[in-house]
Amino acid sequence: MSNRPAIPAALERQVMIDAGWRCSIPGCGTNVALEIDHIVDWAVTGTHEYENLIVLCPTHHAMKRAGSNARDINTASLKVVKANQMELAGRYGDIERRVLEYFVRNPEERVVFLPGDFDILLMQLLDAGVLERGSEQHGSVTDGLVAVALPGEDVDGEPEMIILRGAYLLTDTGAEYVSAIRDARALH
Repeated sequence: MSNRPAIPAALERQVMIDAGWRCSIPGCGTNVALEIDHIVDWAVTGTHEYENLIVLCPTHHAMKRAGSNARDINTASLKVVKANQMELAGRYGDIERRVLEYFVRNPEERVVFLPGDFDILLMQLLDAGVLERGSEQHGSVTDGLVAVALPGEDVDGEPEMIILRGAYLLTDTGAEYVSAIRDARALH
């Protein structure tokens, strides 16, 4: 029987929340049978530290190697993934991180359509220049908003509108940012 203490529940919960309750490996997205693993083995550190814990699916956990091959899931690559995850969790909200994950998983995509007006929920991505709202200048496929008039009286000759769909475009800056996440390169 091991005398290794369990990971405290609050720490385990925070690690899972920051990983979005998914495998931390960019583009994986698996959300079943997740394991919290030590980046540097517990046998070496003897502690459960937030910065050293990462969520992995069984497949990626099995691929973890001690070697230094650039193609391996090793300590060096997991440290970059964890550092990126911590930066994303500290900078962006859940919806923003999900939009980034969408672009990580779909490298050919440069636009995402969301219901209504999501500017307030994507504020940090918009402010950072990672996303921009689509507009007529981007062409009809990515028109920024699709809206319908509400029934009733017009106000100042303009009907009240309800926004049904908004287009958000990944900028060139955003494409580089997403590429760094996907390739497990350090975010700056």
